[in-house]
Amino acid sequence: MAAPDPTAFPAAYAQAMARWPGAVERLDLTSEFGTTRVHACGPADGPPLVLLHGGGTTSAVWYALAPALAGTHRVYAVDQMGTPGLSVPGGRAVRRPADLMAWLDGVWDGLGLTSATLLGHSYGGWVALSYAARAPRRVDRLVLLDPTGCFAPSGRPIWHGRYRFSYGPGSGAPAGSWRGRPGARRRPRSWYG
Repeated sequence: MAAPDPTAFPAAYAQAMARWPGAVERLDLTSEFGTTRVHACGPADGPPLVLLHGGGTTSAVWYALAPALAGTHRVYAVDQMGTPGLSVPGGRAVRRPADLMAWLDGVWDGLGLTSATLLGHSYGGWVALSYAARAPRRVDRLVLLDPTGCFAPSGRPIWHGRYRFSYGPGSGAPAGSWRGRPGARRRPRSWYG
């Protein structure tokens, strides 16, 4: 069996990124976890919108939505650490959800963001929800597209940090809706500790 061509993935990635609209700025953010690749577009003074792709994909998947989103927002499409893409792990490994949250804190800091809208798809939705629950002051709005493993199909609301998530028939809310619970004191139910 022939060895894989080491230039194949970067070439395919560049071809996918060529589908993005207009000028796309490539940012490489260095942290204790390595170097995170972020693609930025839209007005520099627009409200920030951070995009987290699903598992097994890259930030290039946002090419179809980028033109509409970049019309009103400064869009930051992140290649998540430990997934395909051009982010390069180094130093501290992302092994636990707490590591993922610390890595995202580093992304926010590297971009100079105090808060932003956070949009996640699939696995990126799970990461986004977890981050919003752990760092609510850093997330202005949360958008989840087909999030993986975030909601239980029981119809009962789930408290996750300060957010209430309702799912399905009989829940009294549209599927996947959420609202804050100010002053929450009890420990949230958690899937990761």
